[in-house]
Amino acid sequence: MTFGFKVNHYLFMLNWIGVVDMMCIVRALRSLKRMSVERLIHRWLVGLRVGSTVWVGVVVVWAAVGLCVPDAGASDRLTAQSLMADQLVLLAKQSLGVGDDPRKDQLTRAGVLLDLALELDPQDAGAWRLRVELAGRVGDQKGRRDALRRYCTLRPTDDAAQLAWIMSTFESGQTLEDRTVKAKRLLTGKVSSKLSKALRSRVASSVARWSMELGDTVGFTRWLGEAARLDRSNKEAARMTLDWLIGEGASMERIGQAMLRVVESDPVDVLARRQLGQLLLSQGAFVAAAQQYEAVHRLSGGAGDDQFVYNWARSMICGGEYEKALDLLSQYESAMVVGTQPTDAEPSGKTMLPVDLEMLRLVVLEKSGKPTMAQRAYGQVQQLLQERAQGGDEQAKNDLMWVRLLLRDEKPDAEMLAKGKTGRLEHDPYSARLVGWIYLRDGQFEEAVKAFAYVPNDPFGAYGVTKTYKDDRDPNRLARLAGVVAMGSADLAGVLAACDLLEVGVHPKPTAAGGLLVDQIDGWSRQMREPDPALEDWVSLDLKVEPTRYRYLEPISAKLKLQNKSSMALSAGLGGTAPSRLVLYVSLRGGGGGKPASLPPIVVDMGRRLRLEPRETIEVGVRLDRSQLGSLLGLNVSQEIGFDLTAVLDPRIKQGGEVTAGMMGGVASVYLIERYGTLVNADTIEQRIEMLNSDDPVGQMHGVAWLEGVAKLLDESEDEKAKALVEKITRAVNVGYARLTGTGPAWAVRFMPGGEKGKNLFGAIHEAAQRSDDPVLRIVYGTTQIDDPDSAAINAMLRHRDPVISSFGRALRVGLVAEREAKQVVDP
Repeated sequence: MTFGFKVNHYLFMLNWIGVVDMMCIVRALRSLKRMSVERLIHRWLVGLRVGSTVWVGVVVVWAAVGLCVPDAGASDRLTAQSLMADQLVLLAKQSLGVGDDPRKDQLTRAGVLLDLALELDPQDAGAWRLRVELAGRVGDQKGRRDALRRYCTLRPTDDAAQLAWIMSTFESGQTLEDRTVKAKRLLTGKVSSKLSKALRSRVASSVARWSMELGDTVGFTRWLGEAARLDRSNKEAARMTLDWLIGEGASMERIGQAMLRVVESDPVDVLARRQLGQLLLSQGAFVAAAQQYEAVHRLSGGAGDDQFVYNWARSMICGGEYEKALDLLSQYESAMVVGTQPTDAEPSGKTMLPVDLEMLRLVVLEKSGKPTMAQRAYGQVQQLLQERAQGGDEQAKNDLMWVRLLLRDEKPDAEMLAKGKTGRLEHDPYSARLVGWIYLRDGQFEEAVKAFAYVPNDPFGAYGVTKTYKDDRDPNRLARLAGVVAMGSADLAGVLAACDLLEVGVHPKPTAAGGLLVDQIDGWSRQMREPDPALEDWVSLDLKVEPTRYRYLEPISAKLKLQNKSSMALSAGLGGTAPSRLVLYVSLRGGGGGKPASLPPIVVDMGRRLRLEPRETIEVGVRLDRSQLGSLLGLNVSQEIGFDLTAVLDPRIKQGGEVTAGMMGGVASVYLIERYGTLVNADTIEQRIEMLNSDDPVGQMHGVAWLEGVAKLLDESEDEKAKALVEKITRAVNVGYARLTGTGPAWAVRFMPGGEKGKNLFGAIHEAAQRSDDPVLRIVYGTTQIDDPDSAAINAMLRHRDPVISSFGRALRVGLVAEREAKQVVDP
């Protein structure tokens, strides 16, 4: 499915998240009167059309620096602490800025703001998850480990996070032996029963890997087997098993079984399917091999390279699917023509297929009874080889000779004939094979058999022997043909032998190992045998926002649900079969007419499981008010604002800038979510003043934020009544500020306009905030009100005895200087 908006409508150059801080937004607002939301957003957003590479980079960056929006906050009810924590989390995201490499000062500020948020609301699982990502970004392994522990305590069902926490505790060991001992103790202890099988499987995989590094082969095989037993969707365990068996030179049966496990662990893994197809082809399981190559074609959305097409065509031909093989070769040739020639070029009539593929086409045309087309293909092969031979390619000369011998009753030229007959056959396999085929074409069958006897293990020699039988159905001949197929299925001789068997109604049989693999594949579900997520949903995505109408500063959460709809268990999370990366687009409905604007996308990681059983779901809550939407809604206090949401799971960028879901992804939308507007008049202002003067901390915070926003809005008006209302508001807020306790003062500063105009309106608050020793208040003041690195306010922060305030002040000054220098470069 294609998400219809173009990239340039929602990707942005907005330095919303820190490069242009909240003060810049406040200063922009001072020039606005009652501007529509649509015009307001267009002031803040600068559209940027980007290609897929840039977009992928942006998504990766957001994930790396902690901008993935996780579960909704854990608080069950609104409190003064949870409201302030929400704003601190949002300010932390804004401090990080936009870019692939946040500065040290940005990371420092974001960390301080997140820590303050978690002190206020330690039950906020979403904030702890952000703290995990930020600690990892700065290399604070202890901080990351502690944050993971707190998050896992709040979200014990998140086995992906549990695994990350467990592995982080192992990494604290000084040696590999220490890690291995700790992991084994966990897997064999009582706590193991409380962990999911998928989690234990991943830990066992790590123990196996560490055991191998320590040279403990017994431990490696034991724990690798345990990992595979606990969870068949564990891709790492399946791949390690296969690699180890190949390295040990295990039997083809064991290697084949391991390869099936690799495919079962990730049914849409193109590389694994391709490797399985190659193995089946080598074992003579041609129909099953073709099935795997077809699956690769569907999953990858393309024909692949020359070798892939060659193997796929061979498996079709040897399986008797001649017409399908011809169609494949024609489609591949057409794709090559499109890819290498201008669209207005005249057809040259010359094949675009490589020689090996054209020779396959020649074989299948001969065997399917199309002599005219076969003669044309033979001419194409001759022409290609002659061109190479004339350029000095000795191999092309040999190939041309063998084409004549194998596919036509033509003798080689005198030079090649002399070369073959002068060689010592017992020491020169090439000459023995050549002489045998020369005798064969001369009708001297006895001499041919004698020559071929020197090369009993050569597929072309063995195939030559089958041509000496008078009866095509002679059992000995059929047995020899089957032997050639088994000996050289990768060579043209094997293809020719398979075709000869098919001519007499005998289908080539797979080897014993191949037969076992075919039997097991036949036991797979249809969806497993013929995977095509493009035609049937393997996963489904659901998006809900309930209710759909909200009041000013009311938390807004979206509920996302990812479900495994396939008939098999799927690995999930980072690197899993079921995708977990999702982008949530917030599209504002235009106010005052005009086109709607879009806010920056919200990146969500839904990886809360390591394994999803059939029909099992992952549910994730996303706090929309902690995104840039929250800043917009908080700063616009009066106007009704509507927006739509579209979630794209596994997002990809198509040519032309359209966003589409990947093959295993999906799209879900919710339309018309509204934030109520509030009529601004003397009555509503009086009501908010009463809220400010009440004893309810939450009511006080809602009242002061609304009043500050309205004062900012009305202050631009020249109307006398508006000026009177502004005066009433500022008097009430400046007086009421002194009554605020706890997080109230910091909250009031958060929504207070900055600059000289803001100081004129709320001067008492500015003065009180600059004298306060409360870390939350001083840091919020610095984040939202200070824009001059040389100001007295920031100097005061630097001199403060509280190390949190002073360190934040230093980081803030560094950031403001960097932003000033960047601005001077752009606008000297």
